[in-house]
Amino acid sequence: MNIRNDDARETPSPEALATLCAELAPGSHSEAVERLGGGLDAAMHTVALVRPTGERLELVLRRYRPEQLARDADVVRRTWRTLELLQQFSLRAPRPVRLDADGSLFGTPAIVMTRLAGTSALPSVAPAAWIAELAGALATIHRAPIANRDLVFLPQPGHTLQSRLAWIVAKPERVGSHPDGAAVVAAFREWAPRLRRMTPVLVHGDYWAGNTLWQEDKLTAVVDWDDARIDYPGVDVGYCRTDLALLFGGDAPHLFLEAYEAAAGRRVAQLVLWDLAGALAAMPDPERWLPGYHDLGRPEITVELVRSRLRAFIADALARAGSAQ
Repeated sequence: MNIRNDDARETPSPEALATLCAELAPGSHSEAVERLGGGLDAAMHTVALVRPTGERLELVLRRYRPEQLARDADVVRRTWRTLELLQQFSLRAPRPVRLDADGSLFGTPAIVMTRLAGTSALPSVAPAAWIAELAGALATIHRAPIANRDLVFLPQPGHTLQSRLAWIVAKPERVGSHPDGAAVVAAFREWAPRLRRMTPVLVHGDYWAGNTLWQEDKLTAVVDWDDARIDYPGVDVGYCRTDLALLFGGDAPHLFLEAYEAAAGRRVAQLVLWDLAGALAAMPDPERWLPGYHDLGRPEITVELVRSRLRAFIADALARAGSAQ
């Protein structure tokens, strides 16, 4: 059966948790079931399985909402395979534990994975050292040794640009409703055909601070790998720069770029194209990202603030797009 969007945030049923205990740790019971903040496309809960000896198995349950499944029917199995792949690279990512692809256990397709140390609370300011940690972790992901591996289950190079172009064509009224929509679309259409082919890498696809875990000032893990793909590094860089612009404004996107290029040992080619792609991801209205920001400790961020910051980011990208003809 399916569950309604609101139901996905509810605590998983005692019956489902009892079955999970029996499967993964016979004789155990569940406790510490709590909803995690963020998770706009899926409901996230922590749960601990406690054996009679007191040993604890700390897990995260990710249950997918009908809206995301309607957009991407393969997301659950693909994410499961992605998490398996990440273990081979020794990246700081959750280990997959139990797949409920058809939702027979939790009422909607779900993945159970290990819970990693750290929290995903967002700081109110972005110190340079914090930004450097965020950028360094991304550079590490992009260095994953993907050569000669069977990765056909992941979207392939060009997917990001193709999906943005398809969205523009399918939903012209949505992007057109933004004050800068027409200008962004025109610049993006002009720059997309100029894409220079380069060596593709593993990209996260939804890389922003809310999808990272921290202990004090150190980044301990990267989570939420639903949008992983094989593509060009700029996909993640432009998206994260857009998000940093909304979260902090000022020079945060520039500091991130500097730190990433230093960690990666190379410049980000055609940055303006990826910045435009990131801006399109936030359009027509970044208001829809506010619940994630508020859940993760930034309740002071308002609709007016993210809208004005997005326009400032777009203005900078359009100026660079025009000056680089």
